[in-house]
Amino acid sequence: MDDPRAAPAPVAALSAVLLAACAAPVDSPSGTAAAAPASAAGCTAQVIVGLSTPVEGEPDAILVDDLARTAGVNLAYVRSLSTSQHVFELSAKNPDCGDAIDRLRADPRIASVDLDSRRKPQG
Repeated sequence: MDDPRAAPAPVAALSAVLLAACAAPVDSPSGTAAAAPASAAGCTAQVIVGLSTPVEGEPDAILVDDLARTAGVNLAYVRSLSTSQHVFELSAKNPDCGDAIDRLRADPRIASVDLDSRRKPQG
């Protein structure tokens, strides 16, 4: 006779899969991915760019193209956070995104560049 307290086979199998997923390793020590892993072809990262001069809506394509050309990176607009803060997908040939971000920060039209990463509350 079957034990009425035993979980049905599908429930037990699903539980095993969920437990295995929870035990999977995290890629970065902080538990968040600051930038996409660098490949042999270069790096990519989602960045928040603070412009020195606020703009309504999406920044002008000419400005974005000139910033990208000057810094030697590719920038793809993602969304606006405010009139002066915009999220971009940055990609560069160099495998170190830090160098690409530093080159972008050096432009006088840029007030700040930060990695767009998930923040954890302190407490």
